[in-house]
Amino acid sequence: MPLPALQTNLIFVSSKLVRYARKHAISLPVLLDRHITGDWGVVGTAQRDRNQTALQGRGVVTSCFPIWQVAQPFAVHIDTDLATHTSSMRLVMTRNIFGDV
Repeated sequence: MPLPALQTNLIFVSSKLVRYARKHAISLPVLLDRHITGDWGVVGTAQRDRNQTALQGRGVVTSCFPIWQVAQPFAVHIDTDLATHTSSMRLVMTRNIFGDV
């Protein structure tokens, strides 16, 4: 059964992520599209379970997309609050999520 697309009416993007995406030609709309259509990137099993539970109610769905084409250990982290239909996108250090990668 395909996952329902998330509805997001307002998207916040950190200025650091905007600058980084411009410098490294990272398509933020592509990552957001992956997120809202159920591709949550490299989140673990526990987070996938929380995302599935959130889809049943009004929780928060989280995705994480490592940026493999650059040397630094960064990822794009996306959260969507299903109650407010608000998404936030920010740049994070991957070691803060997975340990050193």
